[in-house]
Amino acid sequence: MKKIFLVILLTSVVAGLWAQNISFTGSAPRVVQIGEQFRLTYEVNGEGQGFTGPATNDFQRLSGPNPTSSSSIQMSGGTVTKQITNSYTYIMAGRKEGKFTIPPAKITVDGKSYTSNSVVVEVVKGQAASSQNRAGQQSNQPAGLKDDDVFVRVELSKSEVWQGEHIIATLKVYTRTQNIKFTKATFPSFDGFMTSDIEGTPNTLFRENVNGEVFFAGIFKKMVLFPTRSGELTIDPFELECQVSVQSGYRRDFFGRQVPNYQNLIVNEKSPARKVKVKSLPAGKPASFTGAVGQMNMSATMDKTQAKTNEAITLTVRVSGSGNLRLIDPMKFKFPPDFEVYDPKIKNNFKASENGISGNKTFEYLIIPRHAGDFTIPPVQFSVFDAQTGNYKTLSSQEFKLHIEKGDDDQSTTVISGFNKEDVKYIGKDIRFIKTGEVELTKIGDVIFGKAMFWITYLFGLVLFFMVIGIQRKREKESANISLRKSKRANKEAQKRLKSAQTFLKEKNESKFYQEVLSAMYGYLSDKLAIPFADLNKELAFEKLSVHKLDETDLTAFRELLDTCEYAQYAPGGGTGQMEQIYGDAAKLIGKFEQKIK
Repeated sequence: MKKIFLVILLTSVVAGLWAQNISFTGSAPRVVQIGEQFRLTYEVNGEGQGFTGPATNDFQRLSGPNPTSSSSIQMSGGTVTKQITNSYTYIMAGRKEGKFTIPPAKITVDGKSYTSNSVVVEVVKGQAASSQNRAGQQSNQPAGLKDDDVFVRVELSKSEVWQGEHIIATLKVYTRTQNIKFTKATFPSFDGFMTSDIEGTPNTLFRENVNGEVFFAGIFKKMVLFPTRSGELTIDPFELECQVSVQSGYRRDFFGRQVPNYQNLIVNEKSPARKVKVKSLPAGKPASFTGAVGQMNMSATMDKTQAKTNEAITLTVRVSGSGNLRLIDPMKFKFPPDFEVYDPKIKNNFKASENGISGNKTFEYLIIPRHAGDFTIPPVQFSVFDAQTGNYKTLSSQEFKLHIEKGDDDQSTTVISGFNKEDVKYIGKDIRFIKTGEVELTKIGDVIFGKAMFWITYLFGLVLFFMVIGIQRKREKESANISLRKSKRANKEAQKRLKSAQTFLKEKNESKFYQEVLSAMYGYLSDKLAIPFADLNKELAFEKLSVHKLDETDLTAFRELLDTCEYAQYAPGGGTGQMEQIYGDAAKLIGKFEQKIK
């Protein structure tokens, strides 16, 4: 049995190795300064031989190639796969200013030759940044930071478009240092635009050339904007609060060595407002134009052209391409009057990308013929404005001819045209039915005063009156004490925010999920500890919590939870598993705080 297992294992390993796709790639920073050292790395996922590096005189080669190798074995579904990665690294430096292309490298794997991609590196002078980096922005940097060490922008792909034409908006931050932590962001409202987020934008800092200087750039959000009205539209500023770690002199460590000392500074940045000129669509709009803008095509199909009465027929219309597909309305066919037609079922299958919204939108019309005979459904027209050419384009579907035979369950009913489907209406609602059952009669002149029922009712009403007065006074007293009222409602308000976070968890919206969890935790502490929300921070929160008898493990878990949420809110990537863990930890901590904080 051991021999058989070894044979199967070796066969699986060999099969896994043969099934492996070989990739050979080169990578380097996109922007460097003159004289700055950088790494040029080539990686191949196999046992490479005969590596031949690139030949270039545009950069100074300081060392390399320096080879490294790593391997791992994975077993899944009875198949063993061995992953091998070989790397070849050069240490390079830029000689002169410009944008240069490093030629491909070559390597041989299992007797077959592979060529890597070319690598483009831009070399800049790296002079002191000019005030153009922050054009239109006011300086708000604390002492210890330069005026343009950190700034934000709202970058637009276009500043003049047709109404309904898409624009790509990118919300970016620029910084000279990677020692930065983003704590709060306020995105523009984009009033006058329909928006769609572009998924898959990078969540790490990368190098970028800004007016001849290297900055670390990060994309907070990238979205597609569709202006919904003409005229000059204003995009509100993008506001960002961050914490930057800067060096502030030196200090002596335990061994007496001189090491740099750092301090954390809070920076508030605000981008300038952006203007977009939106042109009205030209005159001469076709009658079938309802606002579609972009490059689109239309097709219409019917699942069958022969049927029996009372048998369902499906007419499908599909609009595909790119543009404002969300705003397309259902087409208005002229169906025969004795056809029963239901509102179309709409299916959206599109995605936001750099090219706008692309994909297709489908309308499915359910048709039920109620009468036998031959019928014709005329073509329907659909018009779209092409923003690239500035012209309208009218598309037309085909004509459909239907042959309907009398069905087995067909009833000889008279069909009257000109009426639409309506809900059943009831008439005669003003006629009351005769009341049936036993009826109690009261003797004329008979009164309840002085009887037992009178005194019971009177005493019950008196007790109820004093109870209402007492409850009312208690509420007034609690209402006067705002802190007490907030403290009692702290848990309830926190649960509401966590419920909202659970919704974003199901939608896999990481940024909004972490934002709601932070709001729940900070909001709970603000209400429970009577701290104004504007003054609340982690240091003050832990100072107040230390007064109460809380476990040290709970306080540590609370600090880690806040740090994780603050980081992941603007640099997501943990996935649904981490989000579920964070949600459970937040609910558990609030429950423990509620029990111990009185």
